[in-house]
Amino acid sequence: MKKEFKVIADLLPKNVRVLDVGCGDGSLMDLLIREKNIEARGLELVEENVKKCIYKGLSVIEGNAEFDLKQFPKNSFDLVLLDQYMPGLDGMDTLRGIKKINPAVPIIMITKSEEEQLMDEAIYEKIAHLLIKPVNPSQIFMVCKQVLEDSSIRNEKVIREYLQEFQQIESDADSANTISEWWIIYNRLVRWQIDFEEQKERDLIKILNEQFLSCNRKYTKFVESKYVNWLSSNKRPILSPDIFKTKIKPLLQNDEKVCFLVIDAMKLDHFIELHSIMAEEFLIDIDSSISILPTATPFARNAIFSGLFPDEFCTKYPKQLEAMRLDKGSLNNFEADFL
Repeated sequence: MKKEFKVIADLLPKNVRVLDVGCGDGSLMDLLIREKNIEARGLELVEENVKKCIYKGLSVIEGNAEFDLKQFPKNSFDLVLLDQYMPGLDGMDTLRGIKKINPAVPIIMITKSEEEQLMDEAIYEKIAHLLIKPVNPSQIFMVCKQVLEDSSIRNEKVIREYLQEFQQIESDADSANTISEWWIIYNRLVRWQIDFEEQKERDLIKILNEQFLSCNRKYTKFVESKYVNWLSSNKRPILSPDIFKTKIKPLLQNDEKVCFLVIDAMKLDHFIELHSIMAEEFLIDIDSSISILPTATPFARNAIFSGLFPDEFCTKYPKQLEAMRLDKGSLNNFEADFL
């Protein structure tokens, strides 16, 4: 048995699924099944080797990787460790064949080439890792571990850190007395919500949802205690009527270009998902504001565009008042007039 087979067996965790392309007489598959309880399948071009595999009771298909990989089920392997140069095979062509079976499977390619063109092609084909020869077993082990266990390690860390922060969030919510403090709490909860999207721990998700509800109740009481004073105070947080004059007007006065977008029903978690995409083209500053009550479009959205409270813009723009009284479908048809 080749000594590298033992090295590979030592590197792989138990109970994973392996596809051995060019499996020879099946020695590696046989070792993995016996020592690691690995579900191993093979693809071999040489008929005599295929017979040896079958004699050993191994699952093998006779064929060429370029044409016959499609015979394997989509979920028949968890990771592909691929050499760019193999006897009778081109690594990139084999990679494309594997991706046709399972586009999501992570592929680690080993090559002796440092050509930029290969690097570009590897990035385009979404290879998980590209290792440049010479490589040692510990390098391969670390890369395989990262690919195979990345999700579970990250999830364990998320769970541990959230449970550690749970009590601190509760305490901060109890003492929060400013909008900036509540904004920080909301950000923390939303970040955990996003991190939990990959979680399958229903009990943990339930705990987070309950903490959201708890914080919402405390925030509601906070707003109830402050809202009336905000309406008449010059030191209030930014409310809907204040957005244009505090954030947009100064830019216009400095002759800066402004594209003002108001997107209904977008929550912070939605924006955070878009943030990484937009950050590639823009420098982004995020600030908070508070909607007036009621938060519905006829009141809060119109307050943004008019810079006025509902009673004020209804007095100044009688058509808006008439539309609201008669409930004429869309109640934000006068935004151009407001501006």
